[in-house]
Amino acid sequence: MTVWEDVALQITRTLLVLAALLAATGTACAQSSSQGSGSAGGGQRDGQGGPGPVATDDRAALCRENRDSQALLIGNKTYDFLNDNPVLFAHNDVDRIRAFLVDKLCYRDENIAMVKDATYNVMRIWLGDGGNSKGRLWFKARQGRSNIFVYYSGHGVPSADSRHALLVPVDNDPNFPSGNYPVDWLDINLKELKRHIGGGRSVTLMLEACFSGRSAGGPVLSSSPAIVPQLPDEGGEIVRFSAATRTQFALWDRREKLGLFTRVFLDGVNGAADGAVDGVRDRVVSGSELVAYLGREVPRLSGVTSGEEQIPGLPRPSEVAWTFKAGPPPMDKAWAPLSASNDRTRIRQFIETYRQIARTPDQRRILETARARIMEIDWTDIDRSTRASDYRGFVERHGQSAGSPRTTQLLNTARMRIREIEDWRRIEFSIDPPQLRDFIRNYPEGLYARRARQRYDDLDDQRWAGVRHATIPSLPRDYIRLFGDGRHVNEARALITRLDNDMWQRINGSSVCSQFDTYINEFPGGLHVREAESQQRSCRTPKVPQVALYNQLDFWLARGSDLASYHTSDVEQCALRCRNNSGCRAFTFNSDRRVRYPKANCFIKSGRGVPDGNKYAISGLILQPGEKAPVFDRLGVIDYEDGRMTNTDFPGGDLSRSEYSITGNFNLCRLQCIANSRCAGFTFVRGVSARNACWLKGWLGSPEYRYRRGRKVYISGKKIYRNFRPFAVRPWK
Repeated sequence: MTVWEDVALQITRTLLVLAALLAATGTACAQSSSQGSGSAGGGQRDGQGGPGPVATDDRAALCRENRDSQALLIGNKTYDFLNDNPVLFAHNDVDRIRAFLVDKLCYRDENIAMVKDATYNVMRIWLGDGGNSKGRLWFKARQGRSNIFVYYSGHGVPSADSRHALLVPVDNDPNFPSGNYPVDWLDINLKELKRHIGGGRSVTLMLEACFSGRSAGGPVLSSSPAIVPQLPDEGGEIVRFSAATRTQFALWDRREKLGLFTRVFLDGVNGAADGAVDGVRDRVVSGSELVAYLGREVPRLSGVTSGEEQIPGLPRPSEVAWTFKAGPPPMDKAWAPLSASNDRTRIRQFIETYRQIARTPDQRRILETARARIMEIDWTDIDRSTRASDYRGFVERHGQSAGSPRTTQLLNTARMRIREIEDWRRIEFSIDPPQLRDFIRNYPEGLYARRARQRYDDLDDQRWAGVRHATIPSLPRDYIRLFGDGRHVNEARALITRLDNDMWQRINGSSVCSQFDTYINEFPGGLHVREAESQQRSCRTPKVPQVALYNQLDFWLARGSDLASYHTSDVEQCALRCRNNSGCRAFTFNSDRRVRYPKANCFIKSGRGVPDGNKYAISGLILQPGEKAPVFDRLGVIDYEDGRMTNTDFPGGDLSRSEYSITGNFNLCRLQCIANSRCAGFTFVRGVSARNACWLKGWLGSPEYRYRRGRKVYISGKKIYRNFRPFAVRPWK
């Protein structure tokens, strides 16, 4: 701030003070503002009474007056050495006094210091001590601009040695006076502060405490001393309020959760003190009326609630320069005649009147009840309306009022009505049953539920009239899909069952396979599906023998076991030879062109024998009706020609050794390895002796070349695995 701005501000302040003095001497007590504001802070002016009040119907003037006013509110609830005796409502007290300063005296929130559970050092920092009166409150105050308000709610005790009253910090044992804060210090330091701020300003001290050594919660001292503490004299430079006199203790209002004195004080400034002096209720609470009200109501309520006498310490009426507009009557009394009223205007006026002053849970509950009542009245006007705009307006007006279960229910119902109306507009002329069914399911008790149900039932009857005599199951099945919960669903199911039985009676035992296909398609979950599938398979099973043809597979039988052998030009001629032989069940044709007549290349067999891989073989297997062609998976194969390894030996890995006569040959050794599942290969040795040798191998090492010496020959073979499936299955005619 510049020097000129400071000078201008000082001139403005001087003019305001002069205006206040003129108003005090020339006018009656000013009225408070419509917000319930009071006059500028109270106190004396140079020892000759309080300063003249600022006109309280001018809220702006009051706020300018208290622009730099300072307040210190201390609420000591929880004590380190008094765990079983807290001051239950000390924090509530300072919260309500803060609201009083802001609402009634227009103190700025940043100028109100709230200290909850103050320690000894914190109290000294803010208020100073016996040797130094300049605490933090001193430095926050501005000379000629600040009014001061100090409030304390907590324990107080008497000093046994000095007979003085002491305030108890939360970190001190009340039985040790040296750690308590003397009220004398507080009195002296506030007087110094009063002189600091100047005669045109006030200092107010309010103590929600007693100094008897007892409290509403029990004894504070281990043994109450039989002394009467000395308190600073009332009157003088400080406006003093105290909850009780020296030997009494301060009671609590447990219903309002406040100190009794604080509760009565707040009731008084809110209008209860109006007419306390002369009985004339002029809607204005003066300082004298407030003092008279406190002096009368505190003793009365203390006797009624607890049987104890509590007489407060009060300033002289002339010292209290506050003037307040009387507030509205108590909320519960004002609400009683409106609770069953349908007058929206009066209920809205009630809400507006009490909206800013509802502090306690009971008061807030009444306010919520009033808002809910407005909602009930508004809902009565629009209930059953078919215009979405009515419900949107209801939600817009009351969307922030949801709190109680009833208000939440009304808002949710209004939102659902909006969705219902919009959904109905979309399907109002619909003939789609699923749409109508979904609407009924979503809004079973809605505005259009009855019309939707009637439309749905009409469509149901119309569709059933065209289905009830159906001869194909798709019609009643479509009816059930569209009207899953329709009135004729059971009849539709019965019709499907009847059609199912009728069709089965017609086709049961039929030789026409397509009839079973039709039944299974039309009745996929029918009563006779399994039996139909069984007859379908039987119907499609061939009734004549068939022949399965295999490529590169020989049905080998021991020499001399074939029914007959021929030389034919091709496999068809070989098959014809088999067909002409009544005992033939299989045949093998050798397609090697090197086999010439008269050597046989067609072998007729009574069975399939041992399957053997051969690159020139084409074999046929005769299948009886219903018999499936066999599949040969992972068949061990050593081809007679391609699998033959001459002059080669696989040393080691022998499974067994078989000796043959001189007539034994390589092929017998090959077939023996194929028939042995453990055999991986073989080595056949043909020598000059009377017997030859066949060595079966469990595993194959590295092959070794063996030179032919004389008649001694080594022939080996390695087993491989192949899968053989028929390349054709043909009728065997």
